[in-house]
Amino acid sequence: MYQTAWDKMPSAERAEVIVSFRNHASKVLSLPGKIGEGVESCFEASCYHLRFCLYEKLLSSVFDVLEEGQIMEEANEILKLVKLTWPILGVSQIIHDVLYAWVLLKQFVKTDELLLLEKAILQVQQVLAAQPSDEKEIRYLSKLLCTIERDRRMIKLTLVPAILLSMRIWCGMTLEDYHRHYGQKPSAFSRVMTLELTMGDFVSDEYTEITKSAPSGEASVRRLKMYIERSVKATYDRASNYLDHKSESVNSTHPLVLLADALMLVAEKERNVFYPVLHQWYSDAGKFSATLLYQQFEERLKPFIEGISGLSQDVRSVLAASHMLDLQLTRLYAVAEGSSLNLSSGGELDHFQVARISSPLILDWIMGKHTDILQWIGRAFDLEDWEPVSSLQKQAVSIIEVFRMIDETVDQFFKLNLPVNTTHLQGLLSVIVHSLDAYLSKVTDQLVEKSHIYPPVPSLTRYEERVVAIVRKKDVGPAIFDKKVNYSMTGLTVSKLCTRLNTLQYVQDQVGVLEETIRKSWGAVKPSYGRRWFNVAEDDPSKMLGRTMDACNETVGELFVTTFDSIRNNAKDAMSKIYDIIGVTVVFWDLRNSFIYDLYRGSVEGSRIDHVLQKVDGVLNQICNLVDNAVRDAVVSSIFCAFVEGYVWVLLDGGPSRAFSENDITLLEDDLSTLKPYYHSKELEYYVTEHRVQIGGVQVKSTQK
Repeated sequence: MYQTAWDKMPSAERAEVIVSFRNHASKVLSLPGKIGEGVESCFEASCYHLRFCLYEKLLSSVFDVLEEGQIMEEANEILKLVKLTWPILGVSQIIHDVLYAWVLLKQFVKTDELLLLEKAILQVQQVLAAQPSDEKEIRYLSKLLCTIERDRRMIKLTLVPAILLSMRIWCGMTLEDYHRHYGQKPSAFSRVMTLELTMGDFVSDEYTEITKSAPSGEASVRRLKMYIERSVKATYDRASNYLDHKSESVNSTHPLVLLADALMLVAEKERNVFYPVLHQWYSDAGKFSATLLYQQFEERLKPFIEGISGLSQDVRSVLAASHMLDLQLTRLYAVAEGSSLNLSSGGELDHFQVARISSPLILDWIMGKHTDILQWIGRAFDLEDWEPVSSLQKQAVSIIEVFRMIDETVDQFFKLNLPVNTTHLQGLLSVIVHSLDAYLSKVTDQLVEKSHIYPPVPSLTRYEERVVAIVRKKDVGPAIFDKKVNYSMTGLTVSKLCTRLNTLQYVQDQVGVLEETIRKSWGAVKPSYGRRWFNVAEDDPSKMLGRTMDACNETVGELFVTTFDSIRNNAKDAMSKIYDIIGVTVVFWDLRNSFIYDLYRGSVEGSRIDHVLQKVDGVLNQICNLVDNAVRDAVVSSIFCAFVEGYVWVLLDGGPSRAFSENDITLLEDDLSTLKPYYHSKELEYYVTEHRVQIGGVQVKSTQK
């Protein structure tokens, strides 16, 4: 501007100006205190650069020396004194206003004090509203010519339009990259935009008069679109160049992921910081900037999408980042539409089609995870010894690892950050069901049939009312079991069966936790991925989750119920099978020598039930330390049921070595009384009645086959 002309002026010419100024100084002092013919004749165009530079320095005296961003309280008094120099320096009211606006703007650039910018806007408004006092002032102002470079060409303007145009050029220069200059200063952005639009459209030619009309709406929109386009492009280029350079040294993250993350921040700042300002003049500013960002990123994304063949780590991360950017751009695009937007159509905004591309890839990924889990279950079972993890964790190690893998799969599924639907959810739940079913099947497949644990019935076993011819009497001794049964029973000790029960109970407990986790994760992911309408202004996740869970359709609800009830029922059935054999194992396998084969053998008096009950107590103490509290009662009940069954077997199927007489009735009644404290009286009566055991009579009969 004019300072630039003075700075570029040769020394000889400067000296000439100073001499000229000195020669006319005495004449100026005698002139009246307003511009007139004398001023017009005294001051020449070649002198005004120095005069106005001096006046600018005088205006700068209103700023506090210690705090340059503050205007002193005595500013009005200082300006009154400065006004006394107007006749000397050739300053009019309009020249004062425009120079003061320029000084305030320069001080704002130096200090970032918003108050200075606000005052500069007021000064500009006064300049635009002012009119020259008379024809003499008009002629005087027309002689103050300046040359300004704009759009690579030189423009000649008079002083006032030249200063305003210089201010507008500075505003435009910063607004063309407003993300960089005002990203952390939204208040300054609003005021600079106001200042730029306040000055209106200046004619970029040799016209020397200021345009008085306010900027038209169409002209403002054109300039705003230009600023948005240039700022978005500058920000994109800056981010793209930086991330391309960064990705050369950091190989862990794909460049497109870094770029999408950077553009998400740009879109978020555009929506929260810049759009509230821009929409005052351009209501579709959000749509325009969102479209620009989409086009910029789509050019880089398209070649990558065309080369996708599977859900690799890079593909997963790039699609996820692209989808999150798509959501952010949709929110930016929709901010002008109101509170809601139809995501299925997306208005006029194109989308990256991440859902269409990722849907089959997600299903393939789920199936791959299923295969991995099943393979791991097979390896885990080969290594499982069915010993508890610790005294506090009484389940098997393998089930902890199974749920760890399932939890990791669920966590990875919901952290894909890709669009998912009920088909994907059904696939995930199917993996869980089939994986746990495979585990439960392996648990039950290792069990033996209960009938294989019972000892064979002796050839001569019980008395009937009719006489049965007995060919031969054979003593009852230890039975010889099948080799396969013997081998299987070595892995089905009471402690190992207890660990299996604890493991199945752990499945029941963890299934509930897993179901709750998946339900919450699905509810949290659906507002973004699957719901047709969503509130773009609603940022409260709890509200989004609550509304989504309320709107969950019956199909999804039934899917959860069917899936997890199926797992619970299968685990319950497996537990029932173990309950069914654990008591039989204790009585007919572990205690077969001391109980089944030795009780009452030879004589009742020589082998009483007290000795057997001591061993049963020991077994119960061991079991209570092994089993979880949730299954303890059922295990103890199974053992006592089997004990009564074993006692009836001794009485009725004990063979010829147990020949009871009337003299044994009292002892047998005492033993039966000893058993009563271990049972409810009705319970023991049921077992005795069921087997039709009659103690105290000559005849006894059983329905046991």
